[in-house]
Amino acid sequence: ESLSVLGGKPSEDGKFFLHLSEINVATKQEKIIWKIPQELTQFGGGIVWAKDKSGIFLTLGEELASYKQIWFVSYPDGAVRQITKNFNNYGRLSLSADGKNLVSVQQDFNSNVWVLNIDKPLEAAKITNGKFEGLGLSWTPDN
Repeated sequence: ESLSVLGGKPSEDGKFFLHLSEINVATKQEKIIWKIPQELTQFGGGIVWAKDKSGIFLTLGEELASYKQIWFVSYPDGAVRQITKNFNNYGRLSLSADGKNLVSVQQDFNSNVWVLNIDKPLEAAKITNGKFEGLGLSWTPDN
């Protein structure tokens, strides 16, 4: 009996990579079945085997990307195919009992800029309105 495990390790060049391993329960020996391309290092929390065991659906993102997309990695060859390609962020995954429907949690994050007087925090004013409108900021030196 063996377990399939998604894990991550540094490669010989020191870069991080995700991989699928098979672990023999009796011997506790791990065998890496395939590596996911190094640019896909951000795991979005979703993973589910296809009903026919032909591969795994995963939510992955590129190293510097904000959005996690749905990918399919075929088994056992490890060919990677992107299923979604949009500005949504996908999290958890589940497969229907008949294996014909895949469902995901779409995560939507908002980030806006607000200004407030420290002495009157309840009077905060929102000055942007949209997705990712403020990921970092600082007052200019001349205020």
